Amino acid sequence: MVTVVSNYCQLSQTQLCQTFAEKFTVTEELLQSLKKTALSGDEESIELLHNIALGYDEFGKKAEDILYHIVRTPTNETLSIIRLIKNTCLKLYNLAHAATNSPLKPVGPDNSDDLLFKKLFSPSKLMTIIGDEIPLIS
Repeated sequence: MVTVVSNYCQLSQTQLCQTFAEKFTVTEELLQSLKKTALSGDEESIELLHNIALGYDEFGKKAEDILYHIVRTPTNETLSIIRLIKNTCLKLYNLAHAATNSPLKPVGPDNSDDLLFKKLFSPSKLMTIIGDEIPLIS
């Protein structure tokens, strides 16, 4: 499976394995490869870009910028990809909402869910992407 995915995403097996390691190194090359495959409609690349975009490092910002740019510059060719990006972001938002509002959620400074999903609960490009997709609560 790793070989198939790495061939499809044009990543080496080493790069792909590092991507799924606990701590992995994101490079500009990896982001550009994910952008290219995301623009072809690859859902796994879109999901990986979202996961990287949750980070607060330079690559988290770059991944967020890539997703934002795709959504904000629509073309006839990217309309279905934009829908995939918005759906993935909305799923992530719903997951974040469930994780941070769970009665089983740990309390205190050790709760990593709050930090992990912070971009989905504060002004960010990820929130802008799905702003009109989130149901209004009255």
